[in-house]
Amino acid sequence: MYPALLIVVAVMAQHDNEAERLFRHMEERLSKAKSLECVFEVKAAVGQGSDFRGRLLVAEGNKLRMETEGKWRGAITKMVVISDGAKLAAETGGTRKDLSKKVPKSLHQEVVRVLTYVGVRMLGRGVIVPEAPEGQETQGKRFANRLTATGLKLGKKERLNGRDAQVIEYETKLEGEDDVPTATLWLDTKTKLPLKRTLTDKQGGKLIYTETYLKLAVGGKIDEKEFKLPK
Repeated sequence: MYPALLIVVAVMAQHDNEAERLFRHMEERLSKAKSLECVFEVKAAVGQGSDFRGRLLVAEGNKLRMETEGKWRGAITKMVVISDGAKLAAETGGTRKDLSKKVPKSLHQEVVRVLTYVGVRMLGRGVIVPEAPEGQETQGKRFANRLTATGLKLGKKERLNGRDAQVIEYETKLEGEDDVPTATLWLDTKTKLPLKRTLTDKQGGKLIYTETYLKLAVGGKIDEKEFKLPK
């Protein structure tokens, strides 16, 4: 192999290692956080669903609150999903619906893992609204545990909403399914937390959705009233 080519290969490998290091550092920081607050905005591509914005709170003891407001088929819809650590319920239009009689023991970790790999849009699938009762999960695993992120590559640095961001590109995969969307993540170079993420159809190259994290804070104090179940 020519020396110049060897140098290029070495540089590419170094970049990939740095991308892996940054991503895993972010994953570890989010997974170890005793509390988390995320204010977000999701814009779906045409035909991929509705646009919405909201707030996600996660705390120890499997406590969770997720508020969303968005447009669905021309109508404005609002929903709040709350876990007090024992029960999981949703409220929309003043009506409560119990989502689970028993909160999964790993709800906190599952929410953080999905947020880390594919973002808040996918929390409604298999996590907040389980795709199967606990113990009867697809492929013997819960949704979050079927997610993987591979092929991490370091992109360029960009300025995003007044912050310096490092772009990281990777592939997401859900065990048991064939689709392998590609993700682009903008990581705050100062906080090492996500600022923005896009998911794209690898085959067709079409954008699926874009998430912008207007606020993402870990370790702060959250009022217990936030996790009071709707009546």
